[in-house]
Amino acid sequence: TCPLFHHRSDRIKPSKKPCYVIPHPSEDYMLVTDYDGNIYARKFDIDENQRISIFHSKLKSKCTALGFQTAGTMFAAAQLNYVSLFSFCLDNCSRPYVTYNTHGSSVQALEFVQGTGIFATCQKPSIEFDANIVFWDSILSPGSAMISSMNVKKIGNPTSIVFSPKYNEVVVGTSKGSLVTIDTRKYEILKILKNVHEKGIHALAVDPNESYCVTGGNEGTVKVWDMRSLNHIAQMKNVHTPRMVKKKQKWKSLAVTGIEIRNDIIYTSGLDGHINRIEFS
Repeated sequence: TCPLFHHRSDRIKPSKKPCYVIPHPSEDYMLVTDYDGNIYARKFDIDENQRISIFHSKLKSKCTALGFQTAGTMFAAAQLNYVSLFSFCLDNCSRPYVTYNTHGSSVQALEFVQGTGIFATCQKPSIEFDANIVFWDSILSPGSAMISSMNVKKIGNPTSIVFSPKYNEVVVGTSKGSLVTIDTRKYEILKILKNVHEKGIHALAVDPNESYCVTGGNEGTVKVWDMRSLNHIAQMKNVHTPRMVKKKQKWKSLAVTGIEIRNDIIYTSGLDGHINRIEFS
């Protein structure tokens, strides 16, 4: 039977400074970062101006990616071509205990591999280093932390990533609308699906039961994929209206910017200022 989508849209007031937000994996906290490079924690149920803890980075540039380790005791923040690791504590202020130079030109997304201190970065290559998916072991010293790297530039730069503990895989979305799955035990590419979206994929999520994966394309479409086979299950078009954004003197179309899944309800956010609630059954 064909899965059914039920769609409801709620308009939200855009922030004065666009920000990146991720929830804590088990507690009622979230991490927020703004385009000035500030990172802070706050609870979901308090006023948005009440910051519980502030995390100071040495870099004063916007944060392009955030990611919690599974237990929620530490998190990673990417700025430019650097990734800093912080202990998640609710002291007045906290500084990173280690910072890695990824050797790329910028980090687009990152994800921890569950149960370990290993994390993956999706990054734009530099002249000196042409890999765009890199795995790091946080237990090792910064100079030895890179444990695997690969390049998938033929199908676009990687722009989003999500980890599946059940299958020990990461699913990566690219700027050309392709999907890649990578084995996190052998660090090998398992499958490539080319041009599954008309435009780039900047949002990915795996449902809590790990039975399906959801992708959001910059044309505004949301698609659902079987996690085991990566077969296409369903899609919903025009979930978000694309907006043109100027990046480094180039205009790009962006639409779906975030996806979260709870109890078979898919929540999506978009550059059009909407948060959508999609029931998947």
